[in-house]
Amino acid sequence: MRLGKMMKRLGLFAVLVLAGPAMLFASGQAEGEGAGEGAAAEDQTVQVAFDSRTDREAIFRDVLSEHIENEQVTLRALPGTSGEQLNFYTTRFAAEASTPDTVHMDVTWPATFASAGWALPLDDYVSQSQKDEYLESYISANSVDGELYALPGDADALMFWYRTDLLEKYDYDGPPETWSELIEMAQTIKEGEDNPNLRGITFQGANIEGLLANFLEFLWGNGGSILDENGNVVIDNETGVEALQMMIDLSKVHNVASDAVVQTGTDDSRVIFQDGRAIFMLNWTYVWGRLNSDESAVQGNVGVSTPPAFEGHDPNVCLGGFQFAVNANSEAPELAVEVISQLSSFEGQKQAALVRGDMPTMKSVYEDEEVIEANPWFEQVRPILATGKSRPKSPTYGEVSSAIRNELSAALGGQKTAEEALSDAAEELEELTLYQ
Repeated sequence: MRLGKMMKRLGLFAVLVLAGPAMLFASGQAEGEGAGEGAAAEDQTVQVAFDSRTDREAIFRDVLSEHIENEQVTLRALPGTSGEQLNFYTTRFAAEASTPDTVHMDVTWPATFASAGWALPLDDYVSQSQKDEYLESYISANSVDGELYALPGDADALMFWYRTDLLEKYDYDGPPETWSELIEMAQTIKEGEDNPNLRGITFQGANIEGLLANFLEFLWGNGGSILDENGNVVIDNETGVEALQMMIDLSKVHNVASDAVVQTGTDDSRVIFQDGRAIFMLNWTYVWGRLNSDESAVQGNVGVSTPPAFEGHDPNVCLGGFQFAVNANSEAPELAVEVISQLSSFEGQKQAALVRGDMPTMKSVYEDEEVIEANPWFEQVRPILATGKSRPKSPTYGEVSSAIRNELSAALGGQKTAEEALSDAAEELEELTLYQ
């Protein structure tokens, strides 16, 4: 899309965001806020916003304790969903607010903030040797048009989970590497178990963000992509259609997924697998602790891997996680960069791994004995994360996601063929801005 049209769409995007629930956030004062933004800059104090769900505040306070003691940092806890937090940031930054000085951002946000001029470019502050300390997939995810806009925080990915006890019982040496192998294994185990409640695989087929992430793993595993190397939309080519058709056929033809998968959400999948009602599952890494809890029917019998791919292609996982960026209008950008560097550092990521079990994006943290002792499964996930890819990069990511998900949902629900759905998705994507 040409620049003029892109800016017109961005302007509309900002207006829509201003009308959203963000006003509930923007109207409240943060911890330590009230003296005016100019005074904060004069005293070299930065306001650090963070996702307040679970134990993150304890980590931020510990990692930034010296800065907090020296009155260089105040914390602003953001409740609500990641979507509500995005609305908070965009409302503030569209008004050119200088606070919060740092952004705790979802991995899908960098293109939105970079394109709007809300995120400070970091290449002048971060050397190549520093970038090399992180998983390359996250440096790529946090870059837009070759420029770094966020430092990696915690990692997440849509991974492939399987029942180790059932695979061992039926003499399988490991998880399936291809979708054809999964179908054969699932049919064999289902027939042997003779349990009408046992599904071969569960995944997110409901029209939520997880549906796009699931489809991308089918698409990438067939050598496909949203854009080709020249930036042309190719989601609707033969490769894409074959990937979507496999998602459909898992239930409609091969009977290894339930017809109800079209209504299955993220935690629905987790519950199904945790209750022992599925052999395989695609889901995010939050499930690990729950699958191995005392309440789990599959405790101690869970393996994790990359998803199956199509014959002749390599698998990839879809990345998630929260990253750290700096407000381009911050009145203390150097201090803000110093703060996010500390949060993203070895010690910062180690603390997050020990307190919350967050997967690191810094490679050396995976080699720390204390971290591995507390999270032994990290040794399995590092090579999986190395295959990670990011979701489509766009300044209007929500529109891109909806355009694809709505069509995927129509295809899974039988309202459209795979060809029709992806052709319609491609037509909508042609009107949106997408980056490689």
